[in-house]
Amino acid sequence: MLEKIFDSSARGLARARSLREGSIGSLLDAFASELVKSRYANITMRRHLRSAEHFAHWASRGRTGISQWNDDMVERFGCHLRRRRCTFGHNEPVNQMTAASLLLKHLRRAGMINTEPADPSDRPAVLIAFRCWMHEQRGTLDVTLNNYDIPIRTLLAHFGDPQKQMNAQRLRQFFLKYSDGKSHAVIKHGAADVRPFPDC
Repeated sequence: MLEKIFDSSARGLARARSLREGSIGSLLDAFASELVKSRYANITMRRHLRSAEHFAHWASRGRTGISQWNDDMVERFGCHLRRRRCTFGHNEPVNQMTAASLLLKHLRRAGMINTEPADPSDRPAVLIAFRCWMHEQRGTLDVTLNNYDIPIRTLLAHFGDPQKQMNAQRLRQFFLKYSDGKSHAVIKHGAADVRPFPDC
């Protein structure tokens, strides 16, 4: 299936071959089949495969076997991505985390991992409302919205009831405190995650 995603040039065929011959080649081939069935564009499938390869490489360095992969690892993978110290990184961290989440979903359906997805039942009502708004108004997928949870939960913990206490000045003060000591990449993505929240 990998050959259907890459072009028939020598470079494209070499890339498909390198993925197949890697340590998780059969896994990536099956993941590629699912991406094709889901009708992703070829360029998006190639990016997702690159990100899945990156996630697997990162997990293996931590000596975590496939059967132990879970959503908490995706969050830790996001922290790794935002440090920008890895030769793998071509795509935006949020997009790579989306691909890693899709890979976990595929592995659960295939029965290769038993770890349950994160329980959404403990999300505050205002966060649930925000996710619904992002989904309806911007078409944002759940796997992407999952990446918004941490900075928005931090914001909610800071403000308590944001509808009563949040204004531009306080939001700016919160973000300065949230950004203290963090890398430029973490600050950038935290800002992108929090920015649409007051609009919903």
